[in-house]
Amino acid sequence: MYASAIFYSLSKVPPKLLLIVAYNPLAVVIDQARNVVLWDVPHLWGSYGVLSLPSFVVMILGYAFFMRTKRGFADVI
Repeated sequence: MYASAIFYSLSKVPPKLLLIVAYNPLAVVIDQARNVVLWDVPHLWGSYGVLSLPSFVVMILGYAFFMRTKRGFADVI
């Protein structure tokens, strides 16, 4: 929850840590929703597009990893 910017705005994050926090796609979505609800600032739709590509790549890689190792999951659990 702390990495997702639920308790704070992204504008309060120090510049050194902003790049790390910005890697979390949920942080940007939550900050956008907060700006719309509280401050009546319109959505920045381009940021959703920028976040969609890496999220899709991670999803595909995670699925491929799971499909290769799914036989071992039953033994571990």
